[in-house]
Amino acid sequence: MGNASLRAVFGAVAVVLALSLCAEGGVTTPTTVLAALSSRDGAIVNLTGVVVDKVVSNPPYIVVREPWSSEIRLIVLLAAPVAVHRWQAVSVSGEMSTLASGERALSGGAVSVYTDASGHIMLAPLPPLPGGTCFPLLNAPLDLSSGSQQGGTGPQLLSDPPSSDPPPDGAEYVCATVAEALARDVGDTVQLTAKVVSGTGDDATYGGYAVIGEEEGSDVIRAFTAADLTGASRAAVITGTIALDSNAVKVISVDSGPGYAPQEFSGIAALCVAGSICNAKLSPDATTVGLSSKIVSLILPDEGALYVHEPGMALGLRVEMSNLPGGLAAGDFVNILGAMATTSAGERYLVATDLEKQSAGVAPRPLVMTNSTAGGGDWYLQGRLAQRAVRG
Repeated sequence: MGNASLRAVFGAVAVVLALSLCAEGGVTTPTTVLAALSSRDGAIVNLTGVVVDKVVSNPPYIVVREPWSSEIRLIVLLAAPVAVHRWQAVSVSGEMSTLASGERALSGGAVSVYTDASGHIMLAPLPPLPGGTCFPLLNAPLDLSSGSQQGGTGPQLLSDPPSSDPPPDGAEYVCATVAEALARDVGDTVQLTAKVVSGTGDDATYGGYAVIGEEEGSDVIRAFTAADLTGASRAAVITGTIALDSNAVKVISVDSGPGYAPQEFSGIAALCVAGSICNAKLSPDATTVGLSSKIVSLILPDEGALYVHEPGMALGLRVEMSNLPGGLAAGDFVNILGAMATTSAGERYLVATDLEKQSAGVAPRPLVMTNSTAGGGDWYLQGRLAQRAVRG
């Protein structure tokens, strides 16, 4: 099976769905971030399917980039903060301007988000392949911007202008267990992977939260997030900042909650959905799995293997292929098709039949972990889908 088969897996639905989106928005060739940056002041720009990489509430603006490149970035100035989160896919429009700092920006930005078939906002839908004409979505975007954000307001010269510099790329500490997250200091940024969602609720002061726990044991921590985790049984990844609630109990402020400061760190609350590494790891052996836009973490050519991870997450997966293509490097975005398997040691991995390099990227920086975390944590301890931590 060649690259054509791989593209068919990821793009079959996109052909039909993109047509409806194009018809809805009247855009046949979405402008790229690079093209927007090259446009003159006053030019009207529409960007479809870009990724939010930074959210700041004061002054209100976001920074967007293409899904396959973290280097080309654009500031979108807003009249008021909007309910979007880092790594979320959005569409934006506005009028190009130049800030006092010399950085280019969209003024009067209108922000649209994407929904699934049920109308729920998708925080991380499948990104398009480079050169795709439209973003493959089930629904037209849902406009979150207010009426004052619809039209261009002209160039804005701010005494303290926004910056396109990225926020921290990930949490400081990857915690194997909830107990380890609870042991971190207030202000530390943490990550929990593939943990149980035992419930959700709404705090009168801080808003919605999910209760994150373990397969076994009583340790739990509340994670405050604007994401709707109602009915979810497992979170692929939770990242955020350790904070104290009104009762001085430690919580994780993901993208809301006590002390949340998006300009310092904006976390992620992602579910195990189709196309995610988390979902792949939950799939039985021999199940066909397609992964899109995963980042190469490490290449082991002598073993015919590599490791990939989710953008912005430490959640990774081993991939083995008999004819591993050359020219790959850490940081590259890849699409993969294959079947799940399990090693004799209990590690889940993907036996790839097709692997396509989508674009080059930046090699991921190392994540900080304690000695006790180096062996990982127990992961979904249920039958053949389990993966035990290495202890010692």
